[in-house]
Amino acid sequence: MNEAIQLMGICREYILGLQMELARKELPRRTVDDQVRICELAAYFTHCNLQPMHLMLTLRTAVSLFYKMKNFKTAASFARRLIDLGPKPDIATICQSTRV
Repeated sequence: MNEAIQLMGICREYILGLQMELARKELPRRTVDDQVRICELAAYFTHCNLQPMHLMLTLRTAVSLFYKMKNFKTAASFARRLIDLGPKPDIATICQSTRV
């Protein structure tokens, strides 16, 4: 019974995260407000309780989007979280350059 409840919680987190990701990908990128909303949805997705490998993917997306928007402080925060998860060395190097 407990295992079923845990599985339902995991599914709920993934459904919520993927709904945000689909909404983010459907948004137009015409105005700055649209781009800000895209970044917000990417940031929200990083707070879903996902498996570490999937969380790394969401953090890489968030780092990239926030860096492109020149929001370096937030990009560095996501990069720090990504490094804490222990990514591959090439990804860690990119993230360390983002943090500086």
